[in-house]
Order: sequence, then structure tokens, then C-alpha cells
Amino acid sequence: IQWKFIGGNHNVVQMSYKGSCEMLSRPEAFRSETNPPSKMFEIVIKETNDTYYYMCAVGTHCRTAGMWGAINIVPPPRETYVLPSEDKKSSPTEKPIGMILGGVFGFLIVSVAGFILFKKYKSKQSSKRTGPEVIKIIGKEGKIPAQDLKKPDQVKIDNVAKVV
Repeated sequence: IQWKFIGGNHNVVQMSYKGSCEMLSRPEAFRSETNPPSKMFEIVIKETNDTYYYMCAVGTHCRTAGMWGAINIVPPPRETYVLPSEDKKSSPTEKPIGMILGGVFGFLIVSVAGFILFKKYKSKQSSKRTGPEVIKIIGKEGKIPAQDLKKPDQVKIDNVAKVV
């Protein structure tokens, strides 16, 4: 950590606790000179999980001007996630082509299967059907006009026979 002094009378000393404006009295506490000749003060922090409070101890700079601060050392994350590397055998252009071909062939297979099932269903239905093409209707007059066949509830049918 590095402090640079630009002008006026200032220093940096380690503070007891947040906002106390009291110097830490332990021998390992950091302290700079007032207006150091190099205009800079530097410390190295080796701990990985701690908070350091510092202040300017010149006059009443800490109490009246609020010249104090904190350094929060945050430990590194416990787990590191590594992204899997890409497969070197396949290029990015090969994957979409495979997906497209799979989709096309899958659609074709489902379509053919659906068509075959539809044809089987239709053939079963046509063998059961007894529509106008296999029924001969004989009325009193002999023949019934086609327009009357569309309205079976209006046509009186006397006799129905299947055509063989």
C-alpha cells in the first residue's frame, strides 16, 4: 500500500479501531514521518484476511477533517472454476452442421412413419365405409336425383342394397 503526500503537514499512522483517531500502540504498527523527504510512504501487507485502520496524526486532522481510512484485505475465493477446453478434433463449423442434419433426418423419419400410419388408418376406414359409391338406392320412382342424396333426411328410402 502506498500513500503520496502532495502538500501541507501530513503523516500516516495505524489507528486502534475504526474512527477512534487514536494511534495503535503495538510495536508492529506502521507509522510514517511527518512530510517524509520522499513524499511517499509504503507498507507491505502479508495477511490475507484483516482490516487495517489508518489516520493522519498531525494536529486534529483525523478528528476535525476526517483524515482516516480503512484497508480491507479480502481472502481469495476458496474454489476456482476452470472452463473445459474445446474438443480439438471438431471445429465450431462442424457442430451446427451435425445438428442441422440430425434435425432434418429426424423430421424425415417422423414424417415417413406418420404417412405410413395414416395410409394404414385410411385403408382400414375405407374397408368399413358404406358410402354412396357402394350402395344402390332404389326409390319408388326408380332413380333419385343427385341433389336429393345430399339431404338424406328429406329422402324416403324404401330399399337399400349393396352393389357387389
